[in-house]
Amino acid sequence: MLPADPDSAGSPEFHWLGAVDYVPAWEAMRAFTESRTAATADALWGVEHPPVFTFGQAGKPEHLLAPHDVPVVRTDRGGQVTYHGPGQAVVYLLLDIRRHRWMVRETVHRIEEAVIRTLARWAIVGERRPGAPGIYLGAAAAPAGAAHPAAGPSQGEVSPLGGQRSVGAAHPAAEPSQGGVSPLGGLRSVGAHPPAGAKISALGLKVRNGCTYHGVAINVDMDLQPFDWINPCGYPGLRTADMASLGVHERVEVVARAFAEEFAALWRDDAAAPNMLLAPGAGRTPTPFT
Repeated sequence: MLPADPDSAGSPEFHWLGAVDYVPAWEAMRAFTESRTAATADALWGVEHPPVFTFGQAGKPEHLLAPHDVPVVRTDRGGQVTYHGPGQAVVYLLLDIRRHRWMVRETVHRIEEAVIRTLARWAIVGERRPGAPGIYLGAAAAPAGAAHPAAGPSQGEVSPLGGQRSVGAAHPAAEPSQGGVSPLGGLRSVGAHPPAGAKISALGLKVRNGCTYHGVAINVDMDLQPFDWINPCGYPGLRTADMASLGVHERVEVVARAFAEEFAALWRDDAAAPNMLLAPGAGRTPTPFT
């Protein structure tokens, strides 16, 4: 169990857990949510999953076109089908939003804002789409070889930088584009440039007794082909992209930590200096999956 600290409500604790199978992570966040009390500290768990397709509660099997050898898991989050795999930063948000006096819609908006600010650290423009949770590439794209901004720690230290109900993902298909992009999700051609409107971050939550679990995924540097084997989020033709396809090569942990910092700043209502609590054992494998 993670430590309970009623004084930590202003700053969720970030734990980098590394490579974790999907089902143990899901079971751990459900157990955490079911056992938490009014004094339990909020937490953000950063992970990287092996290949897996996950369905939301309303997921339709016809959106899984060709699973190949990838495991398929039906979950209790919102939305249709998505893909997780190596090179993708997944952050699970274990938050008492009732204690924090946030509504579900406000929570989703601020998670999306944290993703937009995270991508901006690497000069990538992300944008929302009405009624479609997640973040999509804007018209301006990062130049190839974009420099890493002065942020993002690693190896167990967190920078002081600045930083249903089921909620999930239905979205419109992106417009056709030139440039070697597959008619489905992945980028097929070497050097292909993702179009504006390609999805770079997916979002899905479960809210139970005023507390959230599940979270957000940011595509960092991954094999995008498995997105071709599904209708991402239930929409044929929805394109996907990652940071690497924009010329930005970064470690998954660094991106996960950057998101955690940006979200922490928003969780504190932008009223205090950005700050993250470093959970005991951060940088090692902590207790939730042991």
